[in-house]
Amino acid sequence: HFRIRIAISVYKMVGVEMPVVSPNEYIDSDTLVHQEERFTQRLYDSILVVDNIPIVGEEKLDRLRTTLSKIFKAFGKLIPWKNPITNSSDLLLIPFDQEKNISKGFCFVKYSNPDDALKACATDGYPLDKNHTFITKLLSDIIRVQFVSDSYSKPDRPSSLVSCAEDVVDLYFWLSDNRSREQFCIRYQDSTEIFWYDSILQPDLDYSRDHWTESKIMWSPKGSYLATFHRQGVALWGGEKWEKIARFAHDSVKFAEFSPCERYLITFNSLSVEQDDAKNPTAVKVWEISTGRILRSFLGLSSSNSSAGNAQLNWPFFKWSHDGAFLARKGPGVISVYETPGLGLVGKKSLKIDKVQEFEWSPSANMLALWTPEVGDTPARVSLVEFPSKSEVRSKALFSVSHIGILWHPQGKYLCCQVDRLTKSKKGKFVNFELFRITAKNIPVETVEFKESDSILEFKWEPKGDRFAVLKNDTPGRQAIVFYTMDAAATSSGESASSVGVMKELFTIGKKTVSHLFWSPSGNIIVLAGLGALNGQLEWINVNEQISLNTNEHFMATEIQWDSSGRYLSTSVSMQRSSGGTGFKIWSCIGRELVDQNRDALFQFLWRPRPVVLLSQEQQKYVKKNLKEFRARYEQEDQELKESRKSGQAAKRRAIREEWEEYMKGRMQEYESEKALRVKARGGIDDDHVWIPKVKESEGYVVIEEVKETVVEVKAQVDKSRGKLINSDDDRD
Repeated sequence: HFRIRIAISVYKMVGVEMPVVSPNEYIDSDTLVHQEERFTQRLYDSILVVDNIPIVGEEKLDRLRTTLSKIFKAFGKLIPWKNPITNSSDLLLIPFDQEKNISKGFCFVKYSNPDDALKACATDGYPLDKNHTFITKLLSDIIRVQFVSDSYSKPDRPSSLVSCAEDVVDLYFWLSDNRSREQFCIRYQDSTEIFWYDSILQPDLDYSRDHWTESKIMWSPKGSYLATFHRQGVALWGGEKWEKIARFAHDSVKFAEFSPCERYLITFNSLSVEQDDAKNPTAVKVWEISTGRILRSFLGLSSSNSSAGNAQLNWPFFKWSHDGAFLARKGPGVISVYETPGLGLVGKKSLKIDKVQEFEWSPSANMLALWTPEVGDTPARVSLVEFPSKSEVRSKALFSVSHIGILWHPQGKYLCCQVDRLTKSKKGKFVNFELFRITAKNIPVETVEFKESDSILEFKWEPKGDRFAVLKNDTPGRQAIVFYTMDAAATSSGESASSVGVMKELFTIGKKTVSHLFWSPSGNIIVLAGLGALNGQLEWINVNEQISLNTNEHFMATEIQWDSSGRYLSTSVSMQRSSGGTGFKIWSCIGRELVDQNRDALFQFLWRPRPVVLLSQEQQKYVKKNLKEFRARYEQEDQELKESRKSGQAAKRRAIREEWEEYMKGRMQEYESEKALRVKARGGIDDDHVWIPKVKESEGYVVIEEVKETVVEVKAQVDKSRGKLINSDDDRD
C-alpha cells in the first residue's frame, strides 16, 4: 500500500492519472501492484532527463524553456507538465532553486510515448552553445542505475525460464544436422521453398509456402533469419518450424540490410529527401532486432544523387562496420559515422573530408578506406581512417586519376585500390592496382601496372589466402586471367614468409571466353564463367596445381553462387535476366553436375549462409593434417547411405508390385465368381475362353504372351544422356 501511495503521488506530480476504479469494484492487491508497475514503467520510459543546460534566473526562464522546446519538439509530441505553484502547464519542467533564485541546470522532457523519447536520446551530446552540451538520458535508465547494488551477487535462475524453454525458437538448429547438410531457398512463381541438400540425399524439401513474400527474400549474414518483404514492412522467420520471429512496420519498404552481427536491421522505402519530412523522416529506419524498436530514422537520398531515380544502384548507402559497432553514410563533404546502439555521431560530429567520393569498411577492423578526387594541383588521395579515434593511419597521393575502386580482402589483410588513370594526352585510360598490406608495419604499398591496351574486367581476392586474380581482355573476343600472390616468399619456400612478403605474378590462363570469376570460399579453386550472352560456359581451375579440373555449361546462366562451405556451386537462370527456360543446377566443387531442375518463373536461388567457424587455427590445422582419416570415415558413411537408399527404393518398388499382383488376383477371383451371371446374360452361351486369357493360379499372374529369346550376357551399360555407367538394377529402372 505504501508503494501504491508513492506511485499515485508520482502520477499526480507528472500529470498522469491512475486508472479509475469503481468503489464497488474489488481488485486484489497483486493486480493493483501489477497495474502500477506497468504504468510506472511506461511513464519512466517516456521521460527524458537533460543535464548541463544553462543556469538562468527567473527573468530568463521562459526564454530558455522556449528554446529547449523547439529542439525536443522535433522528435515527437510533448506532454505539458502541471505547475502546482502557478497552476499552469509548461512543455518542459525545469527545477528552480527558490532560495538562490536560479534554475538547477537540468530539466525533464515528457513525450506521449516511449518511442519518441527514445528517438530524442539522439540529443545526447548536442552542443547548445560552446559552454553547454546536453547529457540526455531516459528517466527509467537513471532509476535502474540508482538501484544497482555496489556488491555483485549471482542471480537466481528464474523459474519462468524453465517453464518457457520449450517456447524459445532455436535459430541455430540447422547447424547441428548430423550430416552437416547445406540449405538453400528458391522463389519461383508465387512459391517459396527451403531445401536440405547434400550430394547423397539430393534436395529434400524442408518447408514450402505460397505467397510468403510480395517482392523478394534475403538471408541474414549468419543464416539465422530469413527476411520476407511486404507492403507493410519486413518480417523475419526462423527456427525448425519457420516461425515468425519479428516484424518491422515500414510502409512500401524496398530494401533492407542486416548488420554483420545480426543485432540490427536497416530498412529503406526509396523516398527521396524531397518527398520526406525532415523533422520526422520515414525513408530509412534502423531497428534493434531483439526488441523490435526503432533506434533512429534518417532521410534518404536526394533526387539529384540517386542515379536518375534508381535507388537500387545506390543501396546500401548506409554501411555497417564488421562488428556492427558503427554505421556510416556519405554526405556532401562529410562521412557521418554513428555508434550503436544510441546512433549518436562518434565524437558528436561528422568526419569532414572535402569532395569525398566513396568509402568502405574493413571486413576485420573498425577502419575506413576512402578516396578524394584530383582538384587542380591537389592530387587524388586514398586514406585509411581508424575509429573511434578518427585518426588517419595511412594515405597515398595519386595523380591523373579518373576513378578509384576500393576492394578489401575478405579477411582484411590487404586492400586493393583499382585506379583508373588518364594518359598524358588525357584521351586514353589505363589501370593500376595499389595494394596495401594492412597488417604489416607502416602499411607498405605495392603497385601493379597494366598497359592502355589491357582492358581490366574484374579483380577478385582469394577468400582464404594471399592470391588474387585479374580478368582482362586478351585477343578480340577472348579474355586472359592473370594470377598473383602477395606472399611470394612463402610460395617459393613452402614456409611462412618473413614480416613482409613479396608480390609476384604466378601464371596466366589465356584465350578464354569469360565474363566473371568466382573463387571458392575455401580458396584454391576458382570458376571461370561466361554468363548471359556467353552461354553459361564454366571451367573449374585448381590454382595450386595450375590445372583445369573440369569444363561444363549451363546454357544462358545468369547467376552463380558458392555455398558457404565451398562444397557446392549453384548456377541459375532467373526470370529477371532471361526470357528463356528458368531453373538451377548444382555442381560439386570440381565441376561434376549433381542436380538439374527446371522451375517456371524462377526469381531467386539463395544458399543459406553459415556463421564463422569457431575452431581455432590449431584445431583447423589438426583437421587438415588428419584429413585422410576423417575422409575415410565420411566416405564409408556416404557409401552405407547410398546402399541403404538403393535397398530402400528396391523394397518400395517390390511392395508396390506385390500390392498390384494381389489386387489383380482378387479381381480375377471376382471375375470367375460372376461367370454364371455373364453366361445367363448371353443367353446360355459360354464364350469367356474366346477372349479371356487363362490364369496360372499357382503363379498369381495373367499370361499375356510367352516369348523365348537368347540373351547375351551384359558386361556394362552406359546411360548416354547422363554420361554414366549403369551398374545396378536401380539405375536401369
